[in-house]
Amino acid sequence: MSERDNILDEITKLKAQAQLKSLDTQLNDQQPQGSFGGNALRLFSQGLSFGTADEIEAFAKSLFGEKTYAENRDEIRANIKKFKEDNPVLATGLEIGGSLPTAALGGLGLARAGIQGVGKIAGIEGAAYGFGSGEGGLGERLKESAVGGTISAATGKVADKVLPKVTEQAKRLLAEGIPLTPGQRVGGVARDLEQKATSLPVAGDFIQKAEQDVLRSFNRTAMNKALDPIKVKVPQNVDGQEAFAFASNEIDEAYSEIIPKLIIKNATPLRNKIDEITDSLNVPPDLKTIFKNQIENDVLFRIKGNTLSKQNLKDAESALGQKGMDFLKSPDAFQRQLGQAYFNVQTALRKTLSDQNADAAKLQQINKAFRQLLPVQEAVNASIARGGSFTPGQLLRGIKKTDKSKGKRKTAKGQMPMQDFAQESQDVLARTVPDSGTAGRGLGAVLADRFVQNPVGTSTALALTVPTVGLSYGSPLGRSVATSLLTAPRNISRLTAPFVGQTFDAPFLDIPPSAEPPSLNLSPSLLR
Repeated sequence: MSERDNILDEITKLKAQAQLKSLDTQLNDQQPQGSFGGNALRLFSQGLSFGTADEIEAFAKSLFGEKTYAENRDEIRANIKKFKEDNPVLATGLEIGGSLPTAALGGLGLARAGIQGVGKIAGIEGAAYGFGSGEGGLGERLKESAVGGTISAATGKVADKVLPKVTEQAKRLLAEGIPLTPGQRVGGVARDLEQKATSLPVAGDFIQKAEQDVLRSFNRTAMNKALDPIKVKVPQNVDGQEAFAFASNEIDEAYSEIIPKLIIKNATPLRNKIDEITDSLNVPPDLKTIFKNQIENDVLFRIKGNTLSKQNLKDAESALGQKGMDFLKSPDAFQRQLGQAYFNVQTALRKTLSDQNADAAKLQQINKAFRQLLPVQEAVNASIARGGSFTPGQLLRGIKKTDKSKGKRKTAKGQMPMQDFAQESQDVLARTVPDSGTAGRGLGAVLADRFVQNPVGTSTALALTVPTVGLSYGSPLGRSVATSLLTAPRNISRLTAPFVGQTFDAPFLDIPPSAEPPSLNLSPSLLR
């Protein structure tokens, strides 16, 4: 072979090597690229952006690189697909994790915009996720959006209905400052189990104490609602009869301050009301006589020239309140009726003052506080055996008893002051498991049997239960944490509903690929 032929042969070899190198470079350009960490970040960003991060990245690269938006997009999607195939569990976790804050913030935004309901919010977010993660044209994306939204809405609704959540009633009571137990916040099965657990040794004591704290807080809240017109609150360190005494004294002091500044110029309406109250008394004649004589001395005697004012007015109002309290404390039913009659006369006196003093705006507020405290007074009297610590049911009965409308119509319509609050408290705080000891005895028998069979294991379980229950019920933070654990499945299901919607919409769709893979555009001459 000549030298010329050798040179041509070398040139041919070099050309072939160049062609192969060029081919290899082009093929590599079409393979999924990117670091493990970079692709992991892409999956997280996909969730965070509800499926739009790939397109955002592609657009940004097209502005500063040589490749088009479509080329960048297809390359990024190929990388994401390969990462999912190689790391399916991690990829799913990353995308879900990224979607959680977006779903949470989006839910808050939609709620503030007036959109209510877990299903609606999840559906809207699922539709957005389906549209963002979809491929193809507008029509294909709208299909994915519709299906994803429907699946997400259904997922959210099921989670909201089936899984534990803080009830709307509980939320309102918590907003009032009542430190509900975890079971009271969630209700349902959790509340039933909580009540049964009060029979557990030691651990049950923590639950019972928490329930008592809730009841005391409910009592103070009821009294604070009654006192709201005069802008006074019961101190945190008092409860029961002591708390009621504080509330009652605050109203009495408010009256003592304002009444001397007012005057009853025409006592005739007051006289007529006193006669009506006296005639309605259903007590023995001797007690009715006592009532008439004391009203004469305490009120009527102080009316001068059909006018009641200054010290006479103050003394009359004070005497009626004192007589009312004294007789209401009696164990005799007839005497308690007299006590209520004295308070009725006191109410009539205050109403007459209000009617005849146009500038008595403060008096009207005091009158309102007084009227609102009357049902509380009834509830306290009904719970004397427990030191005046009343239940929501007793407050409801007090509200009904003090309803002066014909046939108790206001109560029947739910229009009495504090009735909504009392009813919600009854729904949340009332025991659903009868406190008869049956449940406790049954649980005790089970524990005793388990202890005989496995003393070490049973003792260990109880030893672990006691501090857990103590932490869960012993402080506001503990109760909040326990509630979060109870509601975690529902909250997680709600937040992951958009991801679920876009993940499982594929079986419902028949969408062609968005685009064919880019051609290599290899010239045949390269292979010659």
